[in-house]
Amino acid sequence: MRKAYVVLFAVLICSYSYSGEITVEIVVPDRESLREAVYAGFMVDDYNNQTGIARGVVWEEDLVALENLGYPVEILPDTDARRIAAANMEPSGYPLHSEYVTFMQNVAIDHPIIANLDTFGWSVNGRPLLMMKISTRVTWDETEPEFCYISTMHGDEPPGMIFLMWFIDSLTDNYGIDPRITRLVDSCEIFINPLLNPDGYVAMTRRNAHNIDLNRNYPVPDGTIGEDNLFSVEPETDAILNWFPQHNISYTINFHTGALVANYPWDYKEPRTTDDSLYKFIAVNYSIRNPPMYSGSFPYGIINGYDWYEVDGSIQDWTYWTNGDLHLTVELNNIKTPSFSTLDDLWEDNYDAYLAAVEVMLNHGVHGVVTDSVTGESLGVNVKIDEVDKEVFSDPDNGYYHRILLAGTYHLTFSKPGYSEKSVTVVVPDSGLTRLDVLLTPRDLEYVFETDFEADNGGFLTRSFAYYEDWEWGIPSQGIIAAHSGDKVWATELTGEYHDSSQSRLVLEDIVLPDVDSLTLSFWQWYSFQPPTGTPFAWHDGGNIKVWTSPTDSVILTPEPGYIATMSEWNNLIPYQEAFADLSGAKWWHKVTADLSLWRGENVDISWDFGSSSVNTQVGWYIDDVSIFYPDTTAVIASENRLNPDIFRISVHPNPFNSSCRIFIENGYSQFRYIEIYDICGCQVAKLPVETIRSVETGGPGTGPSEAIWRPEENLSSGIYLVRAGKSQTARIVLLK
Repeated sequence: MRKAYVVLFAVLICSYSYSGEITVEIVVPDRESLREAVYAGFMVDDYNNQTGIARGVVWEEDLVALENLGYPVEILPDTDARRIAAANMEPSGYPLHSEYVTFMQNVAIDHPIIANLDTFGWSVNGRPLLMMKISTRVTWDETEPEFCYISTMHGDEPPGMIFLMWFIDSLTDNYGIDPRITRLVDSCEIFINPLLNPDGYVAMTRRNAHNIDLNRNYPVPDGTIGEDNLFSVEPETDAILNWFPQHNISYTINFHTGALVANYPWDYKEPRTTDDSLYKFIAVNYSIRNPPMYSGSFPYGIINGYDWYEVDGSIQDWTYWTNGDLHLTVELNNIKTPSFSTLDDLWEDNYDAYLAAVEVMLNHGVHGVVTDSVTGESLGVNVKIDEVDKEVFSDPDNGYYHRILLAGTYHLTFSKPGYSEKSVTVVVPDSGLTRLDVLLTPRDLEYVFETDFEADNGGFLTRSFAYYEDWEWGIPSQGIIAAHSGDKVWATELTGEYHDSSQSRLVLEDIVLPDVDSLTLSFWQWYSFQPPTGTPFAWHDGGNIKVWTSPTDSVILTPEPGYIATMSEWNNLIPYQEAFADLSGAKWWHKVTADLSLWRGENVDISWDFGSSSVNTQVGWYIDDVSIFYPDTTAVIASENRLNPDIFRISVHPNPFNSSCRIFIENGYSQFRYIEIYDICGCQVAKLPVETIRSVETGGPGTGPSEAIWRPEENLSSGIYLVRAGKSQTARIVLLK
C-alpha cells in the first residue's frame, strides 16, 4: 500500500560540525578479537562470522588504538545522507528535531480520541522523549494487549524514526476506514517512541550527548558491566527503565540501521532463551513480509543476537529479562542514513510487517483478567508459564495479563502474596487468543504492625537534622483535605506547604519481623512535590522509604508502584537517591507495598525520608493506614464456631478445592438432618440431606466418622464458603475454579 504521507519541510542546515565518528571496516580472526576491537572503541554495526569482516564506527581519537591491535582497518567513505547534505550546505529531507516534535504534538491535537502524547523523560540536553499512545479510549488503561515500537536510540540511524512517524500517521488517518488498522486500534494499546536519542539525532552521531552508546547502557542480566564500561545509566536509559515497569508490554520492536535482519535475544550470552522457538516465529513473521530482508545475507532474515556478535547492555535483553516482554531489534537497511528519496521504497518493504507484528498479539497466545474471588478487585499477580520457565504479570489496575505463545498445552501458575496460589492448564490454538480469567482466593493475613493513625500517631517518631523537619501528625487542612481513612494522617506540614531545605525523616522503630516468607509493608500515600525544573529538567524534591538494620546502615526499599525519579544534588536529605517525585501523586490516594522478606527474623526500623531543595515548595507528602503483614499459611480447614467439640467435628478435604471435596463428620452425625453450605453473605447455596451421608466404617448409617461429597453448581464462583452442621457447628471451605 501507499503510506499516508507526512509532509516534512526540510530546512537548510547552515552550520555543521563533524561528529567525530569515522566509519571503518576491520577484519578479525575470531569473535574474541572482535571483543578486543570493541574494548578499543569500535562500535559494531554488522559482523560476518564467516569472513571476519566487521563494519562500524570509531571515534577519531580511538582510531590509533584500534589500528594498534594489528588487524586490517579500512576507513570507509561517509554514506550518511544528512552529514553529506550538511557538508554541501543542502537540505537532506530529514526533519529537524523541532519539526518532529511539532508533528507528534499535532497528531495528538488532531486525533484526541485515539492518540495521546506523553513526555516520559528528557535527554541529556533537555530534549523531550515522546511516547505516542494509540488506542480507542486512549486515556483509559483497558484490558487489552500492549505493544511498543521504539527507534533511533542510535542518533545516526534515523529511517526507523521516519517510518514510525509515517506509521503513526497511517494508524490515525486510516482508523475507521481500513478494517485492518481499525481492528488493531480497537483491540490493542500501541505505544510508539520514534526517537529515543534526540541529542544524537541532532548531532548526527551514534551516541548521546555524554558520548554513551545507549544500546550498551542497560543493566546486563548477569550483573556484569555493559560495553559502556559504566554501572550508571544515562537519562534516556533511565526514562525507559522507569517507563516499562509502569506498563504491561507484551511485545516490543526497536529499529536500527546498519544491517538488514531481525535480531532476537539473548545478546549477552550463548545459551538460547526458553522462548527460542517463539522468538524465531515472531522474527520470521516480520522478515517474511520484507522480501529484501527474508532473502538477504541472513538465513530467513533473522539472527540470534549472540550468534551474530555479543552485546552487553542491550535494551532487548533488559526488557525480556525484567518484564517478560518479547523484544526484537530490527535492522532496516545496510546504509544507516540513506538518501531520503529512497525511504519510500524501504517503507513499502516494511509497512505490512509493522502491522503484522502488532497482529501477533491478537492471533497467538493467552490472556485474561485476574481478580480477588471475594471482593472482585483487580489483582496484579505473577503469572508463571512452566513450559518456558518465564513470568509475566497482570496489571494491578485492571487485572489484565497477556502472553504471546505458540500453539500447545501450557501450565500457568497465578500467585500473589496473601492469596492461595492457583495452577491452570490451558490449550493455545494454532490461531487466536485463549481467554482465561482467574479468581484468586485471599488467605488470612497475620499482622506484625497495623495503624490507621486515628487513636494515636502509631508510635511513629521524627528525626531532626540541620534544616527543617516537616513531618506532623493530625488532621490535614490543605492539599487533598481528607485522610484516606478516618481524618488523621502523617504529613509534611498539615496546614501549609513544606519548607525549603527540608530534611524530614519519619521513623517506625524496633519492628521485630518474624521469620516467615512474604513479609509485606503496605501504606497509602498522596503527594504533590515541586515539578522538575531546569535544563535538562531535574527533580529536586521528593521522598523514599528505607529499612534500617542499625543507626547507620540502611537500604532503600523498592516499592510497588516504583519510584519515578532520581533526586538531584540539590535535595537536602536524599540527593542522588531514587524517590517519589513530581505532581503525579496529587490526583488520588495510592496504595504502596514493599517486600520486607529479606529482613525476616531481624529487628529493624523503617523510615519515610523527605527532602527538598532551597527554593520552591508544594503541599507535600501524606501517608495513612500503615501495616506490616504476612499470609497465614495454615490450611483453611479449621472450624469457625466449635461450641461443642466433644459432640462432633467438621473437616473438609481437599481445601481449597476445584471441582469437588469431601466433608467429614467425626463422632457421629445424628445431631442434625442436613449439611448446609452458605456463601460469605449468608445465602444458602447447597443443602445435603443426611441420606447422602454414609458411615465410612460400616457403609451405612452409624455413629462413626461419616462423609459427604460436594460438587458445586457451575454457576458458583470461586470464594470462601461455610459448611454448617446443626445450628452452631461450621467449617470454612475455599472453592477455586
